[in-house]
Amino acid sequence: MVGMLASSFLMVSLAESGSARVPVRAIRVEPQVVRGVISGMGSINCPRSLELGFEDLSCIAEVLVDEGDKVEQGMILARLDNSVLAAEKRAAEAKLKSAEADVRYHMNEVEKKEKLLQKEAVSDTEVKKAKLELEKAEANFEMARAEIRTIESRLERRILRAPVTGVIAQRHLDVGAVISPGSNKVFTLIRCSDAYADLELGERFYSKVRPGQRVNVEIDALMGRKFQGILSRVGSQIDKKARTFKVRVGLPNPDLALRPGMFAKGEILVEETDGPVTVPSRAVLKGQSGKNYVFVVKDGVALQKEVIPGDRNGDALQIIKGLERGDIVVIEGQEQLANLEDVAVTMDDRD
Repeated sequence: MVGMLASSFLMVSLAESGSARVPVRAIRVEPQVVRGVISGMGSINCPRSLELGFEDLSCIAEVLVDEGDKVEQGMILARLDNSVLAAEKRAAEAKLKSAEADVRYHMNEVEKKEKLLQKEAVSDTEVKKAKLELEKAEANFEMARAEIRTIESRLERRILRAPVTGVIAQRHLDVGAVISPGSNKVFTLIRCSDAYADLELGERFYSKVRPGQRVNVEIDALMGRKFQGILSRVGSQIDKKARTFKVRVGLPNPDLALRPGMFAKGEILVEETDGPVTVPSRAVLKGQSGKNYVFVVKDGVALQKEVIPGDRNGDALQIIKGLERGDIVVIEGQEQLANLEDVAVTMDDRD
């Protein structure tokens, strides 16, 4: 009886031990993306520059912006001296006021004459004469208004506004400078909301670049700030002395941080390929034979798998041979494992 109980206890213990799973932590391995890049250097440029000046003859009375300033479309940049025109406008406004008074006076006269005509106190000729005088007064009034509009138009032309949003690249004249109509430029305005980088590359890369490739551009003047652009143009000529050619990279520049002439370093992404997979170096064990191996989990079972390691970068170890994309590799608890042992897997946060 005692023997039967002992035998039953041994069978239960064996069953329980067979169902126990060793807890491990694992990751799913993926190949590294290997990016092929071509490096080049060059400068930032802007696609458009405008020379701004006045139409009227006068001297500059006020300059409101300086080189490097950002300006919005319609913003006032400078003004000419308006002292003479301002006096002319005051005289024209006085003339308009007088003409308006004349119109009111002659309107009243016509109204009076028409009432007297109804009473046959005046002749029809006098009424017509009063209406003619009113027409003259109204014509004088319109002429006075037109004169003011002309003066206001001239005053507006003596205000220099930014035709587009951009950056003042150069200021050519200062307060007091005399302007000749259409001959003196005051500012050079560059439109840089969309900039570009002109980069030089070695001729050996000519067959590897094409429009549409992505480019990362780094600007030293902006503390190494990086901009992402698209290669838009590949030059057709090779410099015989330098053995280089030029490419153009379009760059978005919404905050106008990029300025013409800034030094630019570019990296053109020419290809992306799958490299070897990597695992934490602790996942790789060495057997008695000296060969390296890891434990790969499949259907809840740990399988010992021989691997050939490659380069190491920090804790990451390349696996040249032995692992495939998607393999689940044990990275904690592998020291206590045996081949074909059941495991309870917790996936690492990296997965």
